[in-house]
Amino acid sequence: MEAVCCPSAIEAAMGGRRDHAAICAAAASGEPAALRVIEQVAERLADAAVSVVNLLDIDLLVLGGPALREVGEIYREVIARAVSSRSLARRLHPVRVETSPIAADAAAIGAASLVFHATYAPRLGTLLSG
Repeated sequence: MEAVCCPSAIEAAMGGRRDHAAICAAAASGEPAALRVIEQVAERLADAAVSVVNLLDIDLLVLGGPALREVGEIYREVIARAVSSRSLARRLHPVRVETSPIAADAAAIGAASLVFHATYAPRLGTLLSG
């Protein structure tokens, strides 16, 4: 997945003329070439998403990451279409595909959460000695 879906692969698919952020912005504004590349990447991610849904039998797939700021809805639509038509679970229960409301900031929020957890979570020794 990394080889075909990472920002440098997206840039290469566009001929290396623009950076990843510019390609995402162009796709979001409807530029045909950029939109085609992002949709192709979304199709590849959809293949992986279908495998994950089939393997883990999940009800909800949440998409996150900084690229989703501009093109999250494109990824969500393509992946949702694939999951709803190709997953084994579709006959048993619907599988929702959503974008995270904190998609662009998830890494920063996760890092801050680790600091809070390390600072304020009770230590095992404290719990056992009480």
